[in-house]
Amino acid sequence: EVSTDTPKSGGGFYNQNQNVGKAEIFGVEFQSDLQILKSLSLFANYTFSTGRYFDLPPTVTASPSVQSGERIPNIAPHHLNAGTTWYPFKDFSLHLRMNYVHARDTVSGNPTRSVPGYVLLHANIRWENVGWPGLYLQFTVRNLFNELVFDPGIRTADGGYYPTQHPIEGRNLWLTLGYKF
Repeated sequence: EVSTDTPKSGGGFYNQNQNVGKAEIFGVEFQSDLQILKSLSLFANYTFSTGRYFDLPPTVTASPSVQSGERIPNIAPHHLNAGTTWYPFKDFSLHLRMNYVHARDTVSGNPTRSVPGYVLLHANIRWENVGWPGLYLQFTVRNLFNELVFDPGIRTADGGYYPTQHPIEGRNLWLTLGYKF
């Protein structure tokens, strides 16, 4: 990003961060779903992503990347998701899912040079056709073990807010009563 200064009507300046140069992002994803038994299924998917800057203007004296030269910061190169769903009874399911996000470097101006990777677990219990066809009751727990993990902070375009990292929400519970049409 390059900061440009625009005069304010009352004096001072607005800062505006703008993209510099060009970027390329490449990735590949693999996915697998496996039905083990009529009542048990497994799934997994993996994503690899990488990106790089190029054609940076001569006014940019250093790459926005911190540690990896031209590699684009804030992009996790590896993501993995895996889980299972079990139906102990017709219309009643138990689901467990794991999400892994690899560590990420941050932008060069961020005092937090990298954000560690993390693993989160989520669980879901769903009962379909509860007393009426199409009516369902669902209980979901996200971040099952209440892990304290972070995503990199992204600067706002006006330069007024610059978080170094964002906490991902802790354990949260969702109870849903719904109807499928």
